[in-house]
Amino acid sequence: MEVRGPIPALSALALAVVPFYASGQVSYPEHTIQGVTWTTGTHFTAVTQKVRSPGSPAQPVDVSFAADVEFVSGTEVHLTDGFHAGTFPASGQFRARIDEALGPDGDVVVIAPDPITHTAGNVLHVNKWEKLEIGLRLPQEYLDAIDSFFDHYYPNAPQDLTADPGNTVPAHDLNPYADDSLQLVMTLTRPDGTQTLKWGFFMREATWASLTDPLAELTEDLGHPLHPFTIRFRVAPDQEGPWQFSLSIKAPYTSTLANTPLPELLYTGYQFQCTSPLPDNNGFLQVNEYNQRVLQFAGDKDIIGDETPFFGMGVNMADLSHWQMTGAPTDWWSRFYRQDFDEMQESMSDLQSVGGNYMRMFLMRHMFAPEWVNLGVYDAFEVPTICSQALPDSCDAQLTEGIEGNCQFQCHAFDEMLDLARMHNIYLQLCIDPYTTGFSYETFLWGPHPYVRHFAEPSSSTRPFDVKEFFYSGGDPSIQDSGVFYYWKRKYKYILARWGFSVNIAAIEPFNEVDQMLGYRDHDLSGGGYCDVCPENWVDWPAVPGLKGVIDQWVSDISEYVRDPVNTSDPVHSPLGEDNKLFLMSYAGGDPNDANYFLPFANDDVDLLDVHKYVWLDNNAPVNVPDPFLVEVHDHAQEFRSKFPTSDPFDARKPFNHGESSYITTFTVGNQKYEIEKFLHNYDVSFHNELWSSAFRGNFATGLTWHWERVFWWKDALSFPPDDFDNSFQQINFSNIEGDENSLDVGFRKVIKNRKIHHHFEPLAYLLTHPSLHGFWDTDYSANKEHSIANEVECYYLKDPFNSVAVGWVHNLNAWVMNSFYLSSGTQNFLGCDPPNTPGTIALPGFQANAEYFVTWFPTYVNSTTYPADGMVTSDGNGYITLHMSNAELGGVLANYLDTLHADYAFILAPSPVPRSLIVEGETEEEQDGWDFVMYPNPAQKEVYLQLPDDSPKDIAILDPAGKKVHGQGGVTGPLLRIATSKLAQGVYYVQVADVLHRKVKKLVIQ
Repeated sequence: MEVRGPIPALSALALAVVPFYASGQVSYPEHTIQGVTWTTGTHFTAVTQKVRSPGSPAQPVDVSFAADVEFVSGTEVHLTDGFHAGTFPASGQFRARIDEALGPDGDVVVIAPDPITHTAGNVLHVNKWEKLEIGLRLPQEYLDAIDSFFDHYYPNAPQDLTADPGNTVPAHDLNPYADDSLQLVMTLTRPDGTQTLKWGFFMREATWASLTDPLAELTEDLGHPLHPFTIRFRVAPDQEGPWQFSLSIKAPYTSTLANTPLPELLYTGYQFQCTSPLPDNNGFLQVNEYNQRVLQFAGDKDIIGDETPFFGMGVNMADLSHWQMTGAPTDWWSRFYRQDFDEMQESMSDLQSVGGNYMRMFLMRHMFAPEWVNLGVYDAFEVPTICSQALPDSCDAQLTEGIEGNCQFQCHAFDEMLDLARMHNIYLQLCIDPYTTGFSYETFLWGPHPYVRHFAEPSSSTRPFDVKEFFYSGGDPSIQDSGVFYYWKRKYKYILARWGFSVNIAAIEPFNEVDQMLGYRDHDLSGGGYCDVCPENWVDWPAVPGLKGVIDQWVSDISEYVRDPVNTSDPVHSPLGEDNKLFLMSYAGGDPNDANYFLPFANDDVDLLDVHKYVWLDNNAPVNVPDPFLVEVHDHAQEFRSKFPTSDPFDARKPFNHGESSYITTFTVGNQKYEIEKFLHNYDVSFHNELWSSAFRGNFATGLTWHWERVFWWKDALSFPPDDFDNSFQQINFSNIEGDENSLDVGFRKVIKNRKIHHHFEPLAYLLTHPSLHGFWDTDYSANKEHSIANEVECYYLKDPFNSVAVGWVHNLNAWVMNSFYLSSGTQNFLGCDPPNTPGTIALPGFQANAEYFVTWFPTYVNSTTYPADGMVTSDGNGYITLHMSNAELGGVLANYLDTLHADYAFILAPSPVPRSLIVEGETEEEQDGWDFVMYPNPAQKEVYLQLPDDSPKDIAILDPAGKKVHGQGGVTGPLLRIATSKLAQGVYYVQVADVLHRKVKKLVIQ
């Protein structure tokens, strides 16, 4: 008998599922068999989902002669036009049948946004390195066991979320977060035939309780279409071509109330096609192999030279901040509100708009932490009583006792932040446990940490307890499959299963400032009076022998668990195979000559080094003198670069950065302290100097400010300027609201507008990504300085190993916070920035002797047209080059009090001239009062639409990355403009819209 399609589908009607489309969710595409001719051999296909053969008549299927072919589906086999089976003269045959044991097709869905994930020719397509998310609906007997676990674990819910682990019934209750109890395994076959594993995770859908109330908090979204699909798998394919996968679900230690073991589930035969990457995705970051200074995108590891340089430009964005909020609950200060989330999202967008690309973020306890209070249950929690001894009445303690939350909602919030990071090409330094057993912050930060409560504190009936037990039971690194390290592995598996797919996680930072931990060094708290530490811990905490070695071993063990190859024969105990993840260790400070103090820096499993460096100022800081502190931060970086991982200059280096670096200026007036960076213009010049100087220290990123709420002017985050009763123009009612103005008395009236200062990134981003420097970042360049307090000028610059190209920054040392601050009319030095003693020249060493160079100057603030004259310079016989700036002012101009004081410039020194055209995106130096345009779709293919803000005539231009105009239209007045882009090559472009008063530039991706 011959079989030709189309024929009626062979189906299991009782199990057939209508495709379900909602919220980016769709039933997994049918298993498609097409484009084959089989005349011999055995070809057996058994899959869970529907089988369609072929997917298109243009790719027919022919089965004949001695071929033995069988199609088996759990739901349906559909033979379509183009299928032929027949002409079997010998032993050949074709069979199609339904096997309901393969599972219902509708239990597996695709959850991902188009166009990154789309179906073509009945085959799912995913771009390389983009997220593919699979949802799975568990059978009822699994759901019953999970519900039973939560009913017993939270016996008094929902009124009281206190957990009672001893109340659970191990035989019948299933903890969905215990990776050995609920085993969720995805087995993938790559296009090259190799296999790998990914792990699933249990999750809850969440939403904000109100879409309009800024004080709304996250809650479970029981009505979400994806709510039934509580099991998720996330993967970002890294090879182009056809992939296959299966899903395995097991709960080997759990049975129903009738003592029937929960069935093993296997969903097989799934496939997708990995297509070429989107133009703005170059894969995961790795250490630059040429200089071990910066990072680079790994690109396609099979293509030599596919790497792309990356230099981080960004900020910390570690915590919520709404200290000036009023009208909220009494514990408002530690709660995560919709307003906080919105400010974070807007900040990420703002950073991208001015060329920034890097953020350091914390998985904070009430924001994004996957585990808090309760051990190994990543769900609801209630903060218990933290201190066993009461704090004295004199302490105005910040306590979080009684606060309820849910780690699933917090993970949902970070899901969205990570998606936004991908959208804006922001790369994250992700700190997993920001605050551990430190010498402060116990009462409101680390006290409820589950590993402190369940392991470290119980290790001793007295104080000090054994801090090593925070890492291993008994402080013994050999105990890894039980005790606290067992839970460390579980947490990291959950984190990597949920977020490990993302190329936008640049580095994993296990702990913030590990040297702040009790026992790392001597901390004598026996004097008492520490209102953020429980009284029972007011004892002497000496340095613990062996603690640094235990931490060093823990870093190796956890990084190897994360990065070692998977073991496909033992998925439960297998390493995670995430070999593209970088590990970073951060420190608060310390002597760079103390190698033992920084023991993990020499660990081969640590890729990146981070030591924090602040400049702390107070009433006694000098005024009307050059800044003596900025150079210390530069020298600090050079010391660590030269000393680690070893002091041998011939040993390979590791990239270094100042992950926290800011000026913090605190004035005390009476009993009141004022951190002046939090109001008025006081942080502008410091932020500018921090940013530009750090770019030329040879680090892998700019120094990351701790004043992120000031950079982006978060609502309710910044202080009110104090009353100023001697001010002739304004004495009271100063504002901390963005856009408002405050009047200062500096001998005359000066109006200060409250505004963001992220625009400082814009000219720096342009300079560092200048096409003339493209190959520079792959050289073994050096960091250099020329600093003179006497001459009141300094320069920091990077120079290639051939002494032929340099990029740097020249700065008037008088332009710093103590020469431009304002606290009140009687405490200020607003006009203190003077030109340097010897304006006009600076000599830089280290170049080729008697060689000609061309210097091209660049402005360091947006839309400036003031900079020194370009021209040829010739080095002297000792390799010194003298830069001349006589035609450009270096400070002391009253009109330029804001931002930079117009006291610095950047330059590129090269054998020949380089273009200076400034094609940048983002805000100009002055606010644009919301003037903007909307561009969609982006990425685009054949066309893009511009929705313009008003009907005034505008000029439209599309420019390539070098600034060349590839499309232009003038006098456009319509509210909506369509631009054909089908003739543009794939890649990144910039769309500029301008009228006589405004200009806005946005990035456009053509694919």
